[in-house]
Amino acid sequence: MHTQLIAAVLATMALMGNVYAEEDLSICPKVSEITSEGNGKEGNLAGFTYTAKGVDGKEWTGETMATDDDFLDAKYALKAESVETQGAKVICSYGGTAVTEGEFVSKPYLKMVRQ
Repeated sequence: MHTQLIAAVLATMALMGNVYAEEDLSICPKVSEITSEGNGKEGNLAGFTYTAKGVDGKEWTGETMATDDDFLDAKYALKAESVETQGAKVICSYGGTAVTEGEFVSKPYLKMVRQ
């Protein structure tokens, strides 16, 4: 009897954890709301600067370096994967589909930060 009760409680807690994780991702900017711009630095593989407005009107920013790939390109199927807080900062991490072109593999990863 106690074993079944404990198993039920653990299963409920696991499901609740998954629900909260999905709700947390809702604070991340939608990929369709993120804009990108080449960061203007000189040289090869300069990177991109990403910006978005959050639902609360606050600015989110992110940056990639050492790549000429704009991860907002549809071929990367970018999506929010995790969210965390560090003090007053909220950090959303995005990932997507790795793309192979010749011998080069580009795996998208983007962190957007709200301060």
